[in-house]
Amino acid sequence: MYQLVIMDDAAQAAEAVRAAVEESPAAADFAITLVRSEAELSVLMETGLAPDVFLVDIKLEEGAPDGIDLVRRLFPEGCGTQVIYVTGYIEYCTSVYETGHVYFLTKPVQQAEMNRALARAVRNLEARQHAALTVRFGTLAGIAIPVLLQLGAGIALYSSAAWFAFPPATTLCAVSPLLG
Repeated sequence: MYQLVIMDDAAQAAEAVRAAVEESPAAADFAITLVRSEAELSVLMETGLAPDVFLVDIKLEEGAPDGIDLVRRLFPEGCGTQVIYVTGYIEYCTSVYETGHVYFLTKPVQQAEMNRALARAVRNLEARQHAALTVRFGTLAGIAIPVLLQLGAGIALYSSAAWFAFPPATTLCAVSPLLG
């Protein structure tokens, strides 16, 4: 299950976005949390519940950073969080391209658009989970790939990664599927 956080300073708007998420075919994939401010988001993240998907309004309360600045600071491109902007201000449609995001929705949110945005976010998250990771340690290169381990008596265990280390000009020299 993915953590989905909706940030909007207007409670009614946040509830409308929540309703659209709950009506989506992808709804069962998410644990939904609403926050109204950066302070609430920080508390949530400090407890270890960093969002996998972050739906954020762009124009937040007066004196607060806007959603674009918030994303730029807290969710830099490549961090893995799938950002979906939700706003009633179309003039921000080009500014969002300064940040990594998967979709730009306008209020009132159309259900079909929300469905497409969430489907794209889930596809991206799934692709990240199954992607190989290459790490270099001096002359060794390690590759982590997702594996399914078969344990005795037909019990299967999924490991997010198995590590294979390859020294230069040598075949497979170490396998440790329990790491990762």
